[in-house]
Amino acid sequence: MIFLYINIRGLGDVAWVNTVFSILILVAFAAVTVVGFCNWNYNPIEPFTPEGQSIVDSLGGSICIVIWMYCGYECVSSTAGEIANPEVIPKGFRLVMPVIALSYILPTIAGMVSVGHWDEWATDGLGYGDILSQCLGYGWGVAFLVIAIMSQMAIFNAYLASGSRAFFVLADDNLSPKIIAKCSKKTGLPVVALCVLCIITIIMMNFDFTTLMIILGPLALIVYVTLSLALLILRKKYPVEEREGCYYIKGSKAKVYAYCIVPMVITVIGLLVNGTEYFLLGFISIGTAVLFYIAFKIIYGGLAKTNPETYPINPKTRLAKGDITRIGVYVLAFGLYALVGSLFLAWYEGSWGPEYYLDMYGSGVISNFWLMIKIARIGGAIATVLAVILIAVGKKTDPSERGLFERAPDDPWIEAAHQRALEREE
Repeated sequence: MIFLYINIRGLGDVAWVNTVFSILILVAFAAVTVVGFCNWNYNPIEPFTPEGQSIVDSLGGSICIVIWMYCGYECVSSTAGEIANPEVIPKGFRLVMPVIALSYILPTIAGMVSVGHWDEWATDGLGYGDILSQCLGYGWGVAFLVIAIMSQMAIFNAYLASGSRAFFVLADDNLSPKIIAKCSKKTGLPVVALCVLCIITIIMMNFDFTTLMIILGPLALIVYVTLSLALLILRKKYPVEEREGCYYIKGSKAKVYAYCIVPMVITVIGLLVNGTEYFLLGFISIGTAVLFYIAFKIIYGGLAKTNPETYPINPKTRLAKGDITRIGVYVLAFGLYALVGSLFLAWYEGSWGPEYYLDMYGSGVISNFWLMIKIARIGGAIATVLAVILIAVGKKTDPSERGLFERAPDDPWIEAAHQRALEREE
């Protein structure tokens, strides 16, 4: 409730609170780094890989950790429209990302060299606080624990701000109940969306963290693939020559493609090596996205309700024109991904997976490794066939008004961006 109140007061208060938290967190990790390096007793790269693991196995687990540590930067865009000069965001990233990287790398190395026992580092084992408690005393470890709690508060505070705007945008685009888009007359903030997100959070707190990650993890990773694809489409649809006064990634096409392809490759690898249960159950959340879109589009009308000429509806399907083909492509991508992924996982985890999942879960579908692989293969095959049918039917009976890289006739994006740039100059 405290952070709900802070968010209702506005982004200014959210930023102020998180700035204070961030300074305290950086000071705490700086102390961990200094104390750790001053008490160097161990070789941080010995052993180079855990016993029984190859470099490929170690890299797979590392990618998952790195993605988890660095995810969330895309949430900034949700609040960009409420910032006087949103071009400070990419400039800020240039400063913040190296600081974030160092705040993870240096304290971790400091822990390895001072406390050692790399195999005991875990949520229920050794941690950064142990560096201070073992080297300076128990009280210092308790102080770091308080700071660690503050870091989670900061994350939640920012999560409310960004997540509520995502709900608001869906409602404003007529793709969820309109009441969620209701804003405070006094502050203009999406109060209902904030309250809805708090209620959802209270409900989700009753589930264990592993269950939440199995359900939500794949969706979070898919966001990064989608962002990369969106950048390529936007660069083609809105050439940089037309973006006077607007921020864009400067450089050659090769540079832009590198920015897109590298994260996509890392994300796909992360999805594959995160575990077969994550891989399989993630398709449930992926599938519900399509079902909810279809239901909400039919019930609330989507963008066609406010601009039917630019976003026409197919009266037969009550979806946007071309949606059958788009859904087919979506299903095809994940159908093929399920097939290819099942082959990779059979090779990657086949030698130890059956025993591991049985010991980990005891009973049920996710305790049976080969049954999960079989479900992925059968499901992938069914999805692929269904997708081919949808694409064929869609191209024949539900053609899109525009191609993927073609703008709407009265697309206001460039004009609005130029207007914002002029307003900032004034």
